[in-house]
Amino acid sequence: MSSRHDLQHQAALWIKRLHESDTAREVHTDFIHWCRQSPRHVRAVLELGGLQEELHRLDTQAEDLDTDSLQIKLLSNAQTAAGCTAAGTDRHSGNTFNVRQSLQPMAHGSITANQPGRRNMLKVAVIAITIAAIGVFGHGALRSSHQEISTVAGESRRVILPDNTYVRLGPNTRMSVQFSRHQRLIELNGGDALFHVTSDPTRPFLVNTDILTARALGTTFAVSRYAEGNTPTASVVVTSGKVEVRSAQRPSHAVHLTDNEQALLRPDSALHVNRVDPRDELAWVDNRLVFYQGATLATAALQFNRRNRLQIRIPDTTLAARPIMGTFRASDPQAFLDHFAPRVPFLVMVESPDQVRLVPL
Repeated sequence: MSSRHDLQHQAALWIKRLHESDTAREVHTDFIHWCRQSPRHVRAVLELGGLQEELHRLDTQAEDLDTDSLQIKLLSNAQTAAGCTAAGTDRHSGNTFNVRQSLQPMAHGSITANQPGRRNMLKVAVIAITIAAIGVFGHGALRSSHQEISTVAGESRRVILPDNTYVRLGPNTRMSVQFSRHQRLIELNGGDALFHVTSDPTRPFLVNTDILTARALGTTFAVSRYAEGNTPTASVVVTSGKVEVRSAQRPSHAVHLTDNEQALLRPDSALHVNRVDPRDELAWVDNRLVFYQGATLATAALQFNRRNRLQIRIPDTTLAARPIMGTFRASDPQAFLDHFAPRVPFLVMVESPDQVRLVPL
């Protein structure tokens, strides 16, 4: 995680690149992308402009910031600092600011340490460009946002959240995303989701299911919510970093997971933590299911049923308890059945286009 000093240094380097680059348009686009990655980046830019009043408003009422007023203040500061007329803006034209045109009053001389006014002009004018390009400041990266995301049977999705957190959703997954100035909240109502969380210590990252909550600041972890028969089950697997997990029934009790650890929870039991191989536990990310020692035909059917339209029923308890091992395509339950039918053995009885029943021989 970058320190405040590091971020201010990065902001200063961006401003320098914008002024010196021969490809200002490309650099400007990258600069705006950097600003949008985190409110801390925008904050660093504002700090360079010495806008303490606006920083205070950012902390207390970010959603009410007046972008137009802020641009006027920035450009007014630039005029005062440089003693010349700052470049105007056409906010309604839809055009992106051109850095060199905006700084036209400085065209006859370069900015050096002996020209603090012009250097400040450059600094503050580029901040104005940043605010204008981002759009309405209080309604951009810092504004509360909400979205619903879901997948269907056999579908997986890659999603980039507003804070640049990367999410991989498995089939039959439903989640809602609620971002505010104070936290980043995910409600996982069912399915599997793998999160590569962008660090932001000012806004904790929370993933809720109905039976547990996982909290992380910057890490990679997966949360699953499914049912084993009629029993709701949730699990958290951490591949890197640290995640705090709490039971919804016992929120005062927390466990802390680190690399290659899993927390498993059912409503009738306490959180159970064990070491796992993430390559196996998260094989669904690569459309694979891995069944190793201890897996049964019933547990395999459960995993396939969670992710596919075709549902496998095994009424016979002895058949359901038969052990199996192997790696299979998560989206191809028919291939799984074809593989084990002669080995277990069992018959596959088609009850409907979306359901089969396994019968022992």
